[in-house]
Amino acid sequence: MHRPTILALVACLTWTSGAYAVTLAELTGKRSLIVGPLVLSNFRVAESVGFGPEAIAVEAEAFLNEAGTPLLGVRFSSRIVLSSDVDGPKDVAYDLGFDVTLTDPDFVLEGMTHATVGNAEEVALMSNVTIALPPDVSEITDTTPFTPQRSALAGLTGSEFPWTSDVSELFARASRVHVEQTVRMMVGDRSDPGSARLNHFDVLFWLAPSR
Repeated sequence: MHRPTILALVACLTWTSGAYAVTLAELTGKRSLIVGPLVLSNFRVAESVGFGPEAIAVEAEAFLNEAGTPLLGVRFSSRIVLSSDVDGPKDVAYDLGFDVTLTDPDFVLEGMTHATVGNAEEVALMSNVTIALPPDVSEITDTTPFTPQRSALAGLTGSEFPWTSDVSELFARASRVHVEQTVRMMVGDRSDPGSARLNHFDVLFWLAPSR
């Protein structure tokens, strides 16, 4: 699959975004998500707080960054809104993992980024930690190679605030990686009012020629 083919795939996925979403709960039932030459599989939710995995929709995602580099991966969407002034959870968290396999031998996984769209106003916090690890590894030790991405929002005013981390080079060029991700939202109680809304968070990979 050469670069023009990947660019065509990006255009197709962008046009059809949202058309084939399934829930995170469905994906944990041994289902896979195919994004062109990428296969995302073995989804698992180690812990969820406030809402279950059925509250998260999952779909293929692809776009070009500012440098014109195709990024392929997955989008997790939600309509989760937290507020100090209404009944409901004040703390929501997802601790999830999945495997990424590149099936085209002409390319390797060379970089990763994560992106999040949401807002956190007054006494509110949103955080996102994404870590790429070698295949079949889910815990970090002193000798484990890994690539992290971290982002946080707190006390911002605005209807929608996106943030996107820069693309980080992976710990090694690879055809397979394991991803661990923790996303959390918190708001204060009625004496410390705040609100937070999570629209979506993405995990995206940069493909490079293998030679």
